[in-house]
Amino acid sequence: MISQEAIYYVKCLTHLYNRARPLKISDESSDNRIHGIVFAELLMYIEESRIDSDVIPIFKLADLTRMYTSRMEQFGLETSARVHSTDLQNRILAAIPDLQAHKQGRDVLLLYNDDVGAAIKQATRTNYDDEAILLSKAAQIVRKDMMAMQYIFNGTFKTGCQQNSVPQSWKTLVGMILGGPNIKMQSSNSIEAQTTLTISQLLQFNSSIRRRKDSSTVFHSTEREPPLPIYLGLLLHAETRKRIMNLSTALGNSICEAFNIENVVCPAKLRSGVFTTAAVDNIDHNPSSTTTKGSLHGTAISLFQHPVPGNVGVERLTIPIDSTVSKRENLKPLPKAYTIVPPVVLPTEPA
Repeated sequence: MISQEAIYYVKCLTHLYNRARPLKISDESSDNRIHGIVFAELLMYIEESRIDSDVIPIFKLADLTRMYTSRMEQFGLETSARVHSTDLQNRILAAIPDLQAHKQGRDVLLLYNDDVGAAIKQATRTNYDDEAILLSKAAQIVRKDMMAMQYIFNGTFKTGCQQNSVPQSWKTLVGMILGGPNIKMQSSNSIEAQTTLTISQLLQFNSSIRRRKDSSTVFHSTEREPPLPIYLGLLLHAETRKRIMNLSTALGNSICEAFNIENVVCPAKLRSGVFTTAAVDNIDHNPSSTTTKGSLHGTAISLFQHPVPGNVGVERLTIPIDSTVSKRENLKPLPKAYTIVPPVVLPTEPA
């Protein structure tokens, strides 16, 4: 048309514009009506979320914009041009004055004025939950390595045995707890390194695959027994064995002295002045044997005391041990009446 130098007559061009104007106004009016419907649905979603949800509603502007755009496409409108989130935010805040916009990084969060304090409280509680979950996951990771670690004592403490008896993940975690996770806070001090190894070994020694319900005893696995508990046990036994033997001898001498004073041998726990009964029975082991090495003929005596509410008995004589015992002594003898049995001769002829 241009090459042929065709032109519109002014009256024809004006007539064409006049015919197209009603169609354009009609299309714009229809689009605006759909925009209004979608916007009203979005406002209804925001209001109902506050009523129906038990959680404090916090709306992300990007999510609201995405919902708005998706709904417009369902109505058949082209959304090639991006919906401006700031315009949508201003329209929402104008329609719901109780909402506030808070910028968090790149995101814009919308929440009600009355819910700001509750949202902060909820976020704080959520942080506690997240921290607890992180602790649980860290424990699972470390325990997996601890249960897979094996160390069996073969009689010698080789160089590096402490480091090799606990997993690296556990030593790293203990080191972070003691000195902090920052790489600048990690120290090569030998004292701190030994502290980390000591704590790691003690926890490794007391760990178990599963705990028995209501159990008051900790069971240790010989396959996961680090060098430190073994060394301490041997050291304590070597240092205290002599003292324990001295105390054991002193306790025995105290009991024997009480027996000699009372001239009776019976358990020290028995009380005097209480009705007491005894049960006597034979102890026969392998009676068909013809030698004393293979058989045993003895007598067992069981004593029973019967205290009553008005008479619980009196504690018997207790001889305190000598606290100044410094060397092992021999045990004192029992009363002669207990150790010496007079001979009994059966008469050969009737009296």
